[in-house]
Amino acid sequence: MLGPGRKNKQKLEPYESGIIPFQDARRRFPIKYYLVAMLFILFDIEIIFLYPWAAIVRPLRDTVGIALALIPMGIFLLILVIGLLYEWSKGALDWD
Repeated sequence: MLGPGRKNKQKLEPYESGIIPFQDARRRFPIKYYLVAMLFILFDIEIIFLYPWAAIVRPLRDTVGIALALIPMGIFLLILVIGLLYEWSKGALDWD
């Protein structure tokens, strides 16, 4: 407020890593980027649920049997595969 207010074109441009901007910084990205990012996060979080199960599958197998240890995870993986096939059939994973 107290200094000189010399404005020019360079001072009013947004700073982008020292590169002169060649497009508007607020341009729209295709929805495919966001869709693929959400699908990645979704499947990444679901895969995290496999780790605790894998840690207890051997003691669980010894107490309740192999079938009761594998059936819940088999159902979980089947639901994941069905979801992946659905997304694939809808073209969510295609890059045009």
